[in-house]
Amino acid sequence: MNTSALNPYAMPLQRLLISPLKALTGLTLVYLERLMLEQLDSAQRQHAQVIELARQGLSVTTGDEPQALLHAQEQAVRRWQDEVLTAAKVQARLHALYLEHVQILNRHTSEGLSQALHHEPARQAA
Repeated sequence: MNTSALNPYAMPLQRLLISPLKALTGLTLVYLERLMLEQLDSAQRQHAQVIELARQGLSVTTGDEPQALLHAQEQAVRRWQDEVLTAAKVQARLHALYLEHVQILNRHTSEGLSQALHHEPARQAA
């Protein structure tokens, strides 16, 4: 037999506990998906830069081209640094946003549980 059928107050408390867990799970899945997509995009951009640089290296044939290749490598390093900084900023924003949403969810859950537990003894006494 279901405990909710025996105790009419158990159902709202179950909703107050299960709903936040589902919300947290959904929030975490969205966060992880966005984080992984950002990391994959960043890796793909860096991979394209490495391939471009390798192709430039293979095309060196004359005496002046090694200087151009060195210049291209310097530019590639600068782009990689910018890419890493940009990716770190995006990930930091995602982390901060996730933390903010978890804190809001926690506050709402705590308030809901507090209200439910505060009002339940009054209902049971009646």
